Amino acid sequence: MKEFAAAATAEVEGEEAQVLEFALAGQEFVANKASVGQMALVVAAMDESEGVQAVGAVFRFLRGVLQGDGYQRLRELVAKGVVSFDLLAGGDDDNEEGIVDWIIEKSSADRPTKRPTDYLPSQASGGQKSTGRSRGQGSIPSSSARAAS
Repeated sequence: MKEFAAAATAEVEGEEAQVLEFALAGQEFVANKASVGQMALVVAAMDESEGVQAVGAVFRFLRGVLQGDGYQRLRELVAKGVVSFDLLAGGDDDNEEGIVDWIIEKSSADRPTKRPTDYLPSQASGGQKSTGRSRGQGSIPSSSARAAS
């Protein structure tokens, strides 16, 4: 049975931890929290493709986030058949979620979702509204026939 027990490190002096720790097959691993770009690349590759491209995306993601020799040790566990690819991405019989999924979840947990308007520069107000109506006047019924439902 695999030992994928994952827990984020405790907060340090009120700041969010920047690393994640998990144990797997009797070994401990430390991963940096994934950047938005890293998360986007692996999710897009896994969503758009199957097979070799998805496998490559998962391993590139892990190489980018695992600290020290963690990536090499994890690859050895996969090569020896101790760790399945399902455990890396998606989960297996013993784990509901995979390692990549867990890292993404923990990395994005403290990043609040922004509204699209948070990324856009504010626009100066003024000028006529885009509705085409003057203030205080209602809309005028159309003379065309209504569409059947």
